Amino acid sequence: MTPLTLLNSPGPACRGLWARPATVCATLLLTVSVTQAQTQSGGAAPRLNYQSVLSDYQGFNDQTLVPWRESNALVEKIGGWRVYAKEASAAPGATPDTPKSPGVKP
Repeated sequence: MTPLTLLNSPGPACRGLWARPATVCATLLLTVSVTQAQTQSGGAAPRLNYQSVLSDYQGFNDQTLVPWRESNALVEKIGGWRVYAKEASAAPGATPDTPKSPGVKP
């Protein structure tokens, strides 16, 4: 490198200064173009409605405790564990109990 080249090229500390004017110019041009687009389209941007996902939140509530003998009696009255198994197998998206392997004949 020649001494003249060394004087004209910015050093590592100054390279950030060369990038900043370009960034400022790009930001200003973008701002002007957005402002012009809003002016040409009628002036104001459409109003957005915001609804928080937490607006319908219901906090955790403890269930009332039932003695275990009553719970077991209720399950027996309903039909036992087999009823719960039928409900689970009838649920949409439920997987079969015994998955079939590819290449195995029934």
